[in-house]
Amino acid sequence: MANIFRCTVGTAATLRAFQMLRHCGCSSPMRQTKWRTLNSGYFSTQRQPGLPVGREPIPSWSVLHGGKAVVSRSGSYSCVSTVKSVRCLRRMAERPVLVTFNGKSFDWPLLETRYRMTRTIPPPLPRAHLDFLHPARNLWRLRLGSVKLSQLERHVLGWDRGADIASELIPRIYLDFVRGGRAEPLVPVFQHNQMDLCGLAGLSGRILSLLGDGEGTSQDGLELFGVSRICERRGESKRARRLYERSIASVLPEETNRTARAALARLSKRDGDLCRAHELWESMLGNSREGYEAYEQLAIYYEHEAREPQRALAIAREALAQLRGANEIGTVAATEYRRTKGRFDHRILRLERKAGLTLLDALDA
Repeated sequence: MANIFRCTVGTAATLRAFQMLRHCGCSSPMRQTKWRTLNSGYFSTQRQPGLPVGREPIPSWSVLHGGKAVVSRSGSYSCVSTVKSVRCLRRMAERPVLVTFNGKSFDWPLLETRYRMTRTIPPPLPRAHLDFLHPARNLWRLRLGSVKLSQLERHVLGWDRGADIASELIPRIYLDFVRGGRAEPLVPVFQHNQMDLCGLAGLSGRILSLLGDGEGTSQDGLELFGVSRICERRGESKRARRLYERSIASVLPEETNRTARAALARLSKRDGDLCRAHELWESMLGNSREGYEAYEQLAIYYEHEAREPQRALAIAREALAQLRGANEIGTVAATEYRRTKGRFDHRILRLERKAGLTLLDALDA
């Protein structure tokens, strides 16, 4: 069952991609060491709801060696099996970068608990922990809804698992084995775990390539939108703007399109590109959260940049009329309505005073 999968992972932008992963909840801090000197270990456990606490998990382990992910072992072990625990510990010490899918909140805490229960073996401490569930949510949840590993394999990687055991059957099969049953039914369980690791290795390569060179890797608007959000959180304003522009130029769902335009307008304003920001605000006006934000930003623009308080007042009044109409038909929440209305009421009062003074100044002249 070993060596059933190999996946080449690009290395040109790996360090850049790793640094970006820290800003989407994927990685834990890494000690002073070069990425290229690290070997990665892919880890997964199979413990579904229904297994009693304290029962043995079913772990799977693979390694990244020479740029290739190779499934090397899958099996079960017990917290009282010191020999097998030591073997697993040695494997993890040799591969100090831990790669998981939802491992931060499930697989890794479960393994740490098993080591502590032995009272003889300290838990291993990886130099870095990459949990690819978090970037997967950023990149594909809008498109797929579900970010289960099997769904990502099918729709992102284009893989078909073929005959695969249903996850909900695994706890019963394993409990039967623990209670003295035959070992043969465990074979498809191990195959399922190995396919999980194969999918994790392939998915990690895809995510690293997207984050390292999203412009040249993807043509999908939602993927580009996901990468641009990660870039924005990281502070890479120029790259985020390029990716937002490309995502907007593609076909995006209406709500996502508004979100992308709002983010791009925000970055354009921050970079001093008020002309582009103005274009985006004009295109977003309407009855939506982003639309009211655009109304407010346009009012600010005309008041402080264009020095046209009358125009700013007209925009604020238009926004308030839109908001009242939305409240009458029930398309805006009451709390949101009160909060947004308060902002525009305050702005309108100030602009009315300012526009009135400006008009008096013009008459005096």
